[in-house]
Amino acid sequence: MGKLGIKKMKNLRINILASILIFTSSLVFGDEQSTIPAPPIPNKKIEIVQSNKKNNQINSTVPRVLLISTDSVSDMVGTESALVSTGLFTTSDIDMLDDPSLSAFQNALQNVDVVFLWHNSPLNSISTISTELKNFVDNGGGVVIGTFGLSSTWQVTGPIMGANYCPFIPTAPQSVSGQMSLTSTAYPNHPVFNGVTTNPTYWNNTNFSNPILNTGGILLATDTSNNNFLAVNQAGNCAGIVLFPRELDSGNAASKLLVANLLYFVAQLDSPDLSPISTNLPSSVNAGNLISPEVTIANLDTVSDAQATTVTLEVTLDGNFISTETLNISALNADSTESVTFSDLNFYKSGDYKFRFYTELFDDGNNSNDTLDVFLTVNGDIGINEFLPHAISSVNQNFAQFIEIYNSTDQSISLTSWKIENSFGSSVPFLGIPIIPANDFFVIVPILDPLQNGGTPFDYVLTQTFVLNNFSDYIVLKDNFGNVVDSVFYGVGWNTNAGESFERKNLKFASNDPNSWCKGSTIYGSENNKGTPNAASSCFTLLPDGYVSDFEIDFSSQFLTSTNSIQATIFSTGNGNLQINSLSFVGSNFSTDLVSQTIPVGDSVNFTISFTPNLEGQITDTLTISTDDWNTPNYKIALSGTGIDNIPPADISDFGIVSLNGIVTTLGWTSVGDDSTSGTATSYEIRYSQSEIDTSNFASATLVGSIPIPLISGTNQTFSVNALASGSQYYFGIIVTDNNGNASNLVTASNFDKPIITSINDVANDNGGMLEIHFDASINDFTQNTGFNVDSYSVFRKVETGFSPQGKTVTNQINETFPSGTWEQVATTNAFGFMNYTILAPTLADSNSTGSHDFTYFVVARAFGMPWINSISNVVTAHSTDDIAPQAPTIQNFTDNGNGTITANWNSVNATDLEFYTIYAKLNDGSLSFVSQVSSSSSSYTFQSLSNAIDYGIGSKDLNGNETRPFLEIEDLNILVSGNLVSLNWSVISDAISYNVYSSDSADLQNPNLIGNTTSNSLAFSIPNANSKYYFVRVVW
Repeated sequence: MGKLGIKKMKNLRINILASILIFTSSLVFGDEQSTIPAPPIPNKKIEIVQSNKKNNQINSTVPRVLLISTDSVSDMVGTESALVSTGLFTTSDIDMLDDPSLSAFQNALQNVDVVFLWHNSPLNSISTISTELKNFVDNGGGVVIGTFGLSSTWQVTGPIMGANYCPFIPTAPQSVSGQMSLTSTAYPNHPVFNGVTTNPTYWNNTNFSNPILNTGGILLATDTSNNNFLAVNQAGNCAGIVLFPRELDSGNAASKLLVANLLYFVAQLDSPDLSPISTNLPSSVNAGNLISPEVTIANLDTVSDAQATTVTLEVTLDGNFISTETLNISALNADSTESVTFSDLNFYKSGDYKFRFYTELFDDGNNSNDTLDVFLTVNGDIGINEFLPHAISSVNQNFAQFIEIYNSTDQSISLTSWKIENSFGSSVPFLGIPIIPANDFFVIVPILDPLQNGGTPFDYVLTQTFVLNNFSDYIVLKDNFGNVVDSVFYGVGWNTNAGESFERKNLKFASNDPNSWCKGSTIYGSENNKGTPNAASSCFTLLPDGYVSDFEIDFSSQFLTSTNSIQATIFSTGNGNLQINSLSFVGSNFSTDLVSQTIPVGDSVNFTISFTPNLEGQITDTLTISTDDWNTPNYKIALSGTGIDNIPPADISDFGIVSLNGIVTTLGWTSVGDDSTSGTATSYEIRYSQSEIDTSNFASATLVGSIPIPLISGTNQTFSVNALASGSQYYFGIIVTDNNGNASNLVTASNFDKPIITSINDVANDNGGMLEIHFDASINDFTQNTGFNVDSYSVFRKVETGFSPQGKTVTNQINETFPSGTWEQVATTNAFGFMNYTILAPTLADSNSTGSHDFTYFVVARAFGMPWINSISNVVTAHSTDDIAPQAPTIQNFTDNGNGTITANWNSVNATDLEFYTIYAKLNDGSLSFVSQVSSSSSSYTFQSLSNAIDYGIGSKDLNGNETRPFLEIEDLNILVSGNLVSLNWSVISDAISYNVYSSDSADLQNPNLIGNTTSNSLAFSIPNANSKYYFVRVVW
């Protein structure tokens, strides 16, 4: 827990009786039939935070401060003067160091309590100093980090910036308002604001920041533009403030006092530490039981004594005040305790009562443990359950009136010395030892004689006259201490009817609301009055009731787009099933798996709330669970978390050479975003070297100066690198960083520009084995005066397992490193100054129906006269296919053997990829029927004849599934020519896939031209000289 001051409720000395009376007029009571034990109520425990004291303070009164920055010591004098002007420091309390060595810094730490660090540029030894600062904090010291250490360009780095240390994470430089907002703080009584009564103002520029909260950070204040300004960690020993200390003396007095207070607070010097540590309260009691609250106060500090002060007890139910009392505490020595007993309390309404004990001590060194919250569950209710103000009686209607009290607890209640009052001033005590049994009714009547009281069943007869007005009155039930147990006021809007009682639907319902009551309808006694004296109300209502286990959930820090889930529980504690009707969030960063449902009485449902931040910084929301809970229908869970950006900028995909002019190389790229390709990144890091650059040597390459800042994602950017040696190959690398230090991967380029493969395709209409590689040329190929000319391009293919290079030369010995694997050169072309090229490259196998055979290629550009200078293209993968079917046998003979078999003979087809001959029968409906498949080495085959076959034919099929079938041409083609318009139609072939339509200039149909393909059995088209053409149609099987 952080050292957060608790806002004290001072001088709230409210009369307990009066506060209870106000409460009972607006709150509601327990039901009559509640016998189901309640599940455990959340947080019914003592909540206390122990102090976090230093082990070895240098000074027990004023902290010794070390100012450290990259400013000169003379520039720090203004900071020193500003602190001294507050009266809280003298110059002897302040040491100053300018960008110290590690040993000087370590020596200085031995004599100080708190370090105030800021700088214009990172300290030379910031990584080791950061480690020393963390150790200093771990050993009891304090650290405050100021601007510009909280701006990403000059940020402090290292362990002191880790989770639970520095409360801020640096962000990109930006403008701020220059004025802290006092109204922005949730902790106005925090010690850092002591005496700060106006908004602190301070010097600022555009290099300040709006840092986000780190894990464990507690935001104390923002500026007037809602930028984060001041935060501490939970231990209170590390702080961040967006203020430039060197200019502190130019701010107002409030800013100087704020910084001085902050240094005192973080230093955590010895001072009294007063805390309420324990109480005698049980976890639960029955309604009507007397409570004598006692709290033990401890001075937890082992050195400093505490002056006399006060301790206050506030009691609330569902946020409504019940009572408050403040008592004196005597002076407490260091490491001692004192117990204080408050006035007795008695509760008659069920619920979870919150007892808050808190101390007030002006010089308390640890405000985080000044408050102790304890919850007390009161079980059951005692209250007025029924009354008859306007009775029917043949004797005297006042004699037939009655009042019924109900005790829903599991123990009997003594009514000795209790009393009942009305608006006429009647106050009648209960004499003797009247008892209300557990879970029972107690009926009070004015007269004993059943002939006069209308035959009302009763438990007690009043000893003094007590009369209710027929139409308007109030009834007040008080205990033996004069505390109001329950009350009811009836009058306008109640519509009193003679002979009808008012029956309460449930003791938890508000007593003064006429809707909480119903009219009696059950006849009883001798006068035909209606009601249910000494019995349950005829309109008794079961009440859904419940609660949620957590009303606040903090998910702490979470990386953007990642998810953290926390489980919560809803309990159904009433005497009616609890219905969850709907759920809603305000924003989109939180979600839940809870759904609308019914929770049976006494049961509970576990559910999960998830946090998936899509924004940086602190995020809040509220989950509203709408139920039919009679008392609190909307359960609200306050949700919070901090989105931490861990999404780096995307890798630049097109980093390369835009132009070359001897010693000047212009680089170009398309900008990427802060988060992948979204937004705007923060910075580029561009380096160059005459050796090939990779991640292992990038940091040692030469850093380019005056690098442009990133523009919004998707913007074209260029940058020229000058003074390079002409005729030398240079490599360039670029890394993109966002405002949180997330970096892209390294991308490289060379001034001997690489070719870029734009596409790779199978060579169409061939027998396979070849690919077309299309690539854009190197800039050096088609641009003059670049310092290099391209001599040639070579295509390399990766050697794959299972395919032999077959004598090809395997070459890896060139200047630029190949991708992983073994590569062989398979094609080459000279450079001709073109902007793009196409090279045919062989594969080792085709892809077909039996499997895919992909091969990987890249292109290498070589410099003219300097073959050791080269550049490698991107790597691509593709496959070739065989698109041409083998020819069918030209000689085919079929012999009917007279025994139901046919013998086919044919000449061999000369095709290296031939796999089978295929035999088909042409049926009498024009369709083809497959007969058999025969090995490519055969030239005859005998098969069973088909009864409906009118002809037979032989086709051929290659290894890649390409097939030539017999009977390709349509035999019943009808041709109609009119001018240049041609209409063709033919009989449908049942198993044809489609039809190709051709024209030819010769009768032997040589050199045909494809007109088109159709799935229909007709086609109309226009063609010049239509009457001089010959037409035919082939089936596509």
